[in-house]
Amino acid sequence: MKWTCMLLALAVALPATACDGAPARDEGTPMMHIRIDGWGTDSLSHLSPNSLTDPASFAGIEIDITGLQHPLTLTTTDFREDPYDYHVYTIHNIPEQGTAVVNVKLSQDGEVAAQGEVRLILRGNTYEWILTLTRALDPIGWSVIRGDTVCKLPVPFDCVAVHRFPIREDLANYPEEALWLLIQHGTTKYGCPVNMVC
Repeated sequence: MKWTCMLLALAVALPATACDGAPARDEGTPMMHIRIDGWGTDSLSHLSPNSLTDPASFAGIEIDITGLQHPLTLTTTDFREDPYDYHVYTIHNIPEQGTAVVNVKLSQDGEVAAQGEVRLILRGNTYEWILTLTRALDPIGWSVIRGDTVCKLPVPFDCVAVHRFPIREDLANYPEEALWLLIQHGTTKYGCPVNMVC
């Protein structure tokens, strides 16, 4: 009985972990993932790698976010590569209400090649936001075609909005190349329907 009590006390004292050994996610702390897709498309909509070091790709990316706990500016050095071919930066403890303003700027050869701004309405029942960027003619797997920025089922799942920011013709790698931003809900508290802003 004594040993059973000791083991129970030890189990309570240890931090919770997921089955695979990773820390269990605290569902009470909303987060936001900013991702740069490892793959875009070329002029024929074939897969083409996105690079954080290539000036003609994402080397000149800058992301400014306000409306969180503190203003934040991200550049290529802030991202880490994950096993799924994304470059990711995660923001923890985002507010459960208010408006986050995300300004995306892509520079090339010392000039702004593309720029855009989106506003996210933060609400407590959305635990996880996912914002994904790519350079592409048509983003593969996003169910959108040039000029079409409407979320469609079945992919991308939990899509909230798709934004297309044209890249300047004189700085683009090919005609109609654009900087795309996909906004998704990764996890919701009350099972928010797909394509609904909760």
